[in-house]
Amino acid sequence: MTSFLEVSFAICYLCDILTLPTDWYHNTAVIIFACLASWVVATLGGGLAWVFMIMAICGTYYRTSIRRVRRNFRDDVNRELAKHKLETDVESLEWINSFMVKFWPIFQPVLAQTVINSVDQVLSTATPAFLDSLRLKTFTLGTKPPRMEHVRVMISSLWTGNLALRQMIPWI
Repeated sequence: MTSFLEVSFAICYLCDILTLPTDWYHNTAVIIFACLASWVVATLGGGLAWVFMIMAICGTYYRTSIRRVRRNFRDDVNRELAKHKLETDVESLEWINSFMVKFWPIFQPVLAQTVINSVDQVLSTATPAFLDSLRLKTFTLGTKPPRMEHVRVMISSLWTGNLALRQMIPWI
């Protein structure tokens, strides 16, 4: 079974024959110019050296043009392959998980105290009339840190230049 990469390189070689119409007409014009210039030089008695010089110049120009077309096509194929890889592959987040394991014992009490302070303030102002007080005294986020599985890059084709990340965070 042929892979996408093999097919893309086969298309790259077919690109010499089936290029964009402007490239095709441009390359055809170079060949026609070479033939007409060689005929004019030969008719005027310029000699075989001038004909070879015209052919060498036009052949070099044609070869450079074809290389440019191949390079542009190869770059386009590589860009599409990279975009496909970005859209399908996921990136592991083990580095952030190892950081969270070390940082969670320090960060969890501070975060829990922040939640207690903000919720306690809201509860104290919104206490119903039939209650004397309503307070939140203890709150914990647990001893284990949150764990992130992977992240995937989402490239939107509708908005060029926008990049979104979709992460997988399992809740246990």
